[in-house]
Amino acid sequence: MAKAGDQYEFRTGNLWSVCRRDDLSTARRLVVDEGLDLEMRNKAGWAPLHAAANGGALRCLALLLDQRASVDPRCRAGRTPLIEAARNGHLAACKLLAKAGADLSAADGEGSTALESAKGSALRSWLADRRDDAADAPPTPSRRHNGGRREQRAERQPTGASGK
Repeated sequence: MAKAGDQYEFRTGNLWSVCRRDDLSTARRLVVDEGLDLEMRNKAGWAPLHAAANGGALRCLALLLDQRASVDPRCRAGRTPLIEAARNGHLAACKLLAKAGADLSAADGEGSTALESAKGSALRSWLADRRDDAADAPPTPSRRHNGGRREQRAERQPTGASGK
């Protein structure tokens, strides 16, 4: 970046590098102070959120999401930031994106989901648990996680003589 007067002359290609390497102070200056568009794309079709997810850059992910970046933008290959994070084994980034409302069942242009693209057994297990939870009926308070297996507890029967 070259300084021109009091304004910074910004090459947009740098925003993806800043986000990918989790340079929070620079990202905050560019996004919050200078108001760069969170939805702008590079040649691969990545939004800044893709770069942060790809690098597992939690601080920049949080900043971009706090600034209302779209959580499920698609690049030219059809990948979402969640799929990028999963492909690189970034469990914490996947959790942050899921908490922000990322679509866990979204598939890329080749039909692969985050689970199918995930690198690492812990990440695959976490995504599989989320998929299983989403596939089940709406979760009830009686569901328990038991050693990786789901177990449905019997509902309590009403007691007493009341017929209501």
